[in-house]
Order: sequence, then C-alpha cells, then structure tokens
Amino acid sequence: MSELSTKDWLRITARTLYIQGTWNYERMLALGYTSCIIPLIERKFDSREQAREFLKQNLQFFNTHPYMASWIIGATIRMEEDGLNGSAINPVQKDRLKRRMSEFLGAIGDRLFWSLLKPLTALIGVAATFFSPGFGVIAFLVLYNVPHFYARIRGLARGYAKGFDVVKELSLRKYQLLGDRLLNAAAFVAGAAFVVFATSTEMAGATSKVAFTVSTISVAALLRIKVAMPATLLVSIAVSLLFGGLLK
Repeated sequence: MSELSTKDWLRITARTLYIQGTWNYERMLALGYTSCIIPLIERKFDSREQAREFLKQNLQFFNTHPYMASWIIGATIRMEEDGLNGSAINPVQKDRLKRRMSEFLGAIGDRLFWSLLKPLTALIGVAATFFSPGFGVIAFLVLYNVPHFYARIRGLARGYAKGFDVVKELSLRKYQLLGDRLLNAAAFVAGAAFVVFATSTEMAGATSKVAFTVSTISVAALLRIKVAMPATLLVSIAVSLLFGGLLK
C-alpha cells in the first residue's frame, strides 16, 4: 500500500501537467520529472540536506513523451519508496528502466497523440465548426483531452502498482493495434465529413462549399507543418467566416 496520501497523488498528477515547464537542451525533462516526485521527498525526508541529495540523484537526462512520462514516474516512485523503506534497489537498474522506457514511450506517445489522435480530433472539431464555431472548439478539446488525461492517470496508477515490472504491462503490439484503429477512424471521419457536408442543405450553395473546401485545405496544410492544434482550429474558423462573408 502506498505511503503517499490521496492528496499527494493529486499533487503528483497536477505536477505532470507542467513536466515541460522547465524543458531545456541539456537535460530535457529532468527538472520536470524531479518536480513530480517532490511530494514523495516531502513525505519521506525530514532533513533538508537528505532531500537535496535525493533531488540531485534524480536530475539525470530524461526525455520522453510528456503524456506517457507518468508510467515512468509511477514506477520510479514505487522503486524509490521501496528503497527508502530498506529494500535493495540498484541505481543502475533504475536508470536503465528510465532510459529504456523513455525511448519506448516517447515513440508510442508521439504516434498515438500527435500523429494520430490530434489530427483525428481536430478534423472532428473542424467539422463541428460548420454547425457552431464554439461547439467545434469544445468538441476538439474534450475529445483530445479525455484520452490525454486518462493516459496520465492510468500511467501513474499502473506504474506504481508494478514498479520495475511495469515493462511487462506495456505491449508494443497493443499500441500498434490502437494506432491502426485511430488511423482507420481518421479515414472514416474524413470521408464521412465530406459526404455529409457535400449533401447537406447547409452546403447546398457555392458559398458554403468554397468555404468548406478552403478551410479543409488550410487545416491539412497547417497540420503538415505541425502548427499547434488550437491555432489550426482558429484559422479554420476564421477562413470559413472570411470566405463565407466574401462570397455572399
């Protein structure tokens, strides 16, 4: 059973949201990672000197996908907690776990969230803007952030539950299958959006069709050059309103 309270875990979860806040070229996410384990340090150390030394030990280079980092944070908190309670802990083993998992989770997170989920939810958001611009933004934020927060919270929970054995919990095949499903969903949503808008009464006029076409091309171009998704949605809304107004 964890020695950390519910409040401690809520603080750790909140701190994972800022793991990139101190991103730097020398150690990448190391400061953010160390910040996430501060509630453990406050719980286990009374001496400021001991706490300072413990912090220094965790400032090595660390870089992975920010949403998936919680798997590593949960696992290393469990390992550190066991070590502080007297169990044998091999620092080399812990560092190896962080390094290998960071590479794996970095690749998985980039593909799932930034290459697949973000364009998919953005496409849904763009489609929704033709009914209501405000609803389109809300749809994107909800559909994107529900899986995002789920990944953070589940990663902490399962990482802590498994400790070093968390590597057995993660399956490349499972994530590849999930990625393929997201890709298929994106293709389906794209096709459905064109069919619905091309045949709807809202798209009956040339004005709406031009606005929709220009907006879609703009979003595709912005996604290709990796423009931030909120900015892409705002551009889509602006283009739709602009071309819709000019062509009336």
